[in-house]
Amino acid sequence: MPRPASGGKHVVCSLAGRPNRHGSSGLPHNAFDSPNGFPGCRRGRRSGASEWCHPPTILVQPQSQRVAVGADVAYSVIVTGTPPFSYRWRLNETNLPAAEATNATLALRNVQVAQAGDYSVVITNLLGSVTSAVATLTVSQPTTITAAVYNAASGQMTFSFATVLGSTYIIEYKNTLDDPAWQTLETIPGDGSVKTFEDPVQQPPPPQRFYRVRTE
Repeated sequence: MPRPASGGKHVVCSLAGRPNRHGSSGLPHNAFDSPNGFPGCRRGRRSGASEWCHPPTILVQPQSQRVAVGADVAYSVIVTGTPPFSYRWRLNETNLPAAEATNATLALRNVQVAQAGDYSVVITNLLGSVTSAVATLTVSQPTTITAAVYNAASGQMTFSFATVLGSTYIIEYKNTLDDPAWQTLETIPGDGSVKTFEDPVQQPPPPQRFYRVRTE
């Protein structure tokens, strides 16, 4: 019988049905001999065949995402090893409800700010478990401009908006809505506070100007 390469955790799947430490009675024909006493690696193979069984290994990790409020998000993981596998997704190291989070893909519908955080998944089979890398979900909420004041004499525009830590706010303008592109005035990192922006004085002031705050 072959032996595993050194350094890995392997169990020989024996399909010959010969007695082992469990005794020959009570075990199926395709149970495996295990020095650790695992109850069975049930694989459909012809009598006499054998292979090494493996704990789960992650081939493709979940990836961080940044979305707007209301978007749909999917996290997925690809695993190799000896099935069957069980999956348990977590948010900030707390298990999510089993009905939503026990598959290779975690689907989140209509996400809200409260669902932002660090997602990971624990994959388990009979031989062990592995935890994925953390995938961060950043949820950006629409920015509302408040306290807008225009000084007609100087042509200066002042307004405020609330920020969220970790988001970036890009203040843009057009002098007419028919302009082909928005122009950037300033980029402001969010820190959870209310920011006040003052557009530089225009001389002579433009007859009109349109503003927006874009979040990344």
